[in-house]
Amino acid sequence: MSEQEPTNKEIMQAVVGVTASNKKLETKVDKLADTTKGLQESVQGLQEATKGLQETTKGLQKTTKGLQETTKGLQKTTKGLQETTNQILEAIGVFSNNTEGRFNRIDERFDKLETRVTKIEANMVTKDHLDEKLSDLKGDLSILIRKEDKKLAELVKVLEEHKVLSPQDVKRILALEPFPQS
Repeated sequence: MSEQEPTNKEIMQAVVGVTASNKKLETKVDKLADTTKGLQESVQGLQEATKGLQETTKGLQKTTKGLQETTKGLQKTTKGLQETTNQILEAIGVFSNNTEGRFNRIDERFDKLETRVTKIEANMVTKDHLDEKLSDLKGDLSILIRKEDKKLAELVKVLEEHKVLSPQDVKRILALEPFPQS
């Protein structure tokens, strides 16, 4: 069973569908970017907190136990950030793979369309060629009309000789287009 080539309408519907899907994916990526920005701000906040803790540790060497507990809390936060970052990277990877697959399918369709357009262009008649053929046809028609005009003139003469047409009728008939005679 042969596979039918998609119609232009089907191709356009597919392109519209891909565009809509890409817009949805762009929205998700934008949301992920906002989340990443928030995480970066949290990281900056944590970095500032770490600096403050370092200054505090210099001044409070006696409270090492409290600092160790604070460090454990920061480690948990860092682990959570790493998990979130991994989730973001995984989502970006999935998006990338899906997008690449779609673009590959679109490329295949465009290749088929390009082949079809090339065939159509090869079979098209150019304006110069058409003008040349029309000019030839016009010349051929002019020759045929002249022959018919000569036959008509001869017929009019014969009818005049047999007194079927009057001299005024002959002049009037011969003065008609396309090749009037006087």
